Amino acid sequence: MMSLLMNKSFNPCDDFYGYVCGGWETNYPMPSNVHDVWNVDVMTDTKTLLEIREMLEEDDSSSDSTPLKFEKWWYQACMDIDKIEGAGIRPLEEIVNFLGGWPMLVNSSDWTDEYHDWQSIHSYYLSFRGLASIFDFRVEEDPRTNNKNIINLIKPSDSLYEKLLKNQDEVRATQKYTDFIKTVVMAFESSMNIFLLEDHVNKDISDLITFEKALHQIKVSESEAMESTRFYTSIESLQNIYDQENKWKATSKIDWFATLKDLFRDFEDVFIDPSEELLVDTNSYLRKISDLLGDTPNKVIVNYVHWKFISTSLPFTTEEMRELTQALTSKDDEESGDIKERWEICMKELTGVGYKYEFIQRHFSEEIQKMAEDIADETRSELLDDIEHSNWLDDDLKEEARIKLRALKWNIGVPTFYTKRENIEHFYDGLEVTTSYFDNVHLARAYLTNKYLQRLRRHRSAHKRLRVCPTLAKTIFDPSFNTLVMTVNQLNVPFIHPSLPLPINYGYMAPTVARLISRTIEKEVNTNQHVTPWSSYFGEIPKRYAAKTSCFLEQYNNHSIGPQTLDDNIYDWIGLTVAYQAYQQESTRHDSVDKLPDMDDFSADQIFFISFALKYCQSATPKYLHEHEPRLCTPNDFKVILTLSNSEAFAKAFDCPLNSPMNPQVKCTL
Repeated sequence: MMSLLMNKSFNPCDDFYGYVCGGWETNYPMPSNVHDVWNVDVMTDTKTLLEIREMLEEDDSSSDSTPLKFEKWWYQACMDIDKIEGAGIRPLEEIVNFLGGWPMLVNSSDWTDEYHDWQSIHSYYLSFRGLASIFDFRVEEDPRTNNKNIINLIKPSDSLYEKLLKNQDEVRATQKYTDFIKTVVMAFESSMNIFLLEDHVNKDISDLITFEKALHQIKVSESEAMESTRFYTSIESLQNIYDQENKWKATSKIDWFATLKDLFRDFEDVFIDPSEELLVDTNSYLRKISDLLGDTPNKVIVNYVHWKFISTSLPFTTEEMRELTQALTSKDDEESGDIKERWEICMKELTGVGYKYEFIQRHFSEEIQKMAEDIADETRSELLDDIEHSNWLDDDLKEEARIKLRALKWNIGVPTFYTKRENIEHFYDGLEVTTSYFDNVHLARAYLTNKYLQRLRRHRSAHKRLRVCPTLAKTIFDPSFNTLVMTVNQLNVPFIHPSLPLPINYGYMAPTVARLISRTIEKEVNTNQHVTPWSSYFGEIPKRYAAKTSCFLEQYNNHSIGPQTLDDNIYDWIGLTVAYQAYQQESTRHDSVDKLPDMDDFSADQIFFISFALKYCQSATPKYLHEHEPRLCTPNDFKVILTLSNSEAFAKAFDCPLNSPMNPQVKCTL
């Protein structure tokens, strides 16, 4: 594959990016369904998605884990278009009718508020993740302590109208939203074989949107508040605070204790009483919604509470409703190709615990893990050596850098959660999967809510773990765990494998590892002792650092690359330099270095630098390039050209003449 990427008509001493990546677009063109960027990592992720698709479409096997079986059943139900289309929007009708009906579907003269208070309907939807419309509860980590969780009273998630506002001005958004609701109401009218008076429908829609806009304004004003208004209180005290603002109108009453007791009713180990402590996200939000609720007829609120459920659930019904929702929230200039294929939609909805575990079993081995850990260890060792010999860091900073680097941990390939089958086997306990796609979505909402609520009386660490998806090609640093994470799919790219020559593995992987771990030196990280970030230092050290980095700043400015990219550019250079040193050190332990059949003409050092550049080969759309303009993001070709032009080792490896583009006389170093 390496030789197919290259274009040897380029002179490596003039344009090394063109030399290594010049064949990328010809031999690995961007697929028609990719609308941003196409590179080795994205290509690997795409290949993995197709493999997972095949996995989910395989017949059940006795060796399948329980989570994988659940995911296959869900996927099959999601892919059963005929059954979904046959059900239409009847699943929505059944739920709203169970709760007394949607007033929007009842002519005004036939509607009565009796037995239809919004509070009881809202309490029902609270038990389903993402369906709360006026307020919501989450069980989250208590910021004050490391070992407990707390109930958090929060604002509801964004409504469909609020999502629409992100892409449209208010006037256009309101018109599109009005038309959308009316289309949905007409679909219900047809499905239920009822007749609605147009004037009544128009008024109900207008009232609903007026209420939703008012609620949105309250949420926005709270989000824009400069000072935090979070506070701790008991349920009983919250009730007293709320009642002081309450005008004692029926529509503004909220019984907080009854609401929470009902929410936790299915948990035997959770006893809720009025003294239960809560964390309330915002104080004035309660007062403002009390005023809004008190000034709004019950029918309007009930319409909105149901509408949050209906609008959120439409994509899980017919193709017409899915496309209608997609068209509403898409930007006017968004490409139609951005709509994913059905199998991608179905796969994306899965938590994926089962297929991720299976993917790891198929692609990860102790041999791969050892190779990656050895590269990380050798890279850290070389970085420690560079720090020791630095001529601009003082002894205190050197010691703090050593503390940080030695405290770093590696998580290679497999998050701890996926190391044993018994860890995942009961992940979906309590979740029911049926042949009905809509029912599965609704049951999953309840399952997710329960999964979070049941954490209330549990120790925080019991559920805290690395959250990196193993099926994405990623290498990142997770500061909360002080851990470098390299996913199994990152180790699945074509240029990383124990069977490949040493310079390929080091050239492709080690610069990323070195760049990430070197960045931790100047940050506050989680060690056993306090280490001060460089940014908080004063005196000579920042002056020395500025003097060292001014060369990089001028060099990149000469190519219209903005100063905001300075740190990234410096760490690119550090990453390459340390990686090359690590590779050189490791190569001394080997008598010879194997070569690839189609790369016989290149020395080991040349292959190292070619492998470094391979990671940056890409095709990109104009839209992507506009969003990643050089002022804010260094383009990939310059990440290769300018980083390597500051390397004496590169110039020597390719015998580049002095003052050629890739071997300038003045080189920037740290």
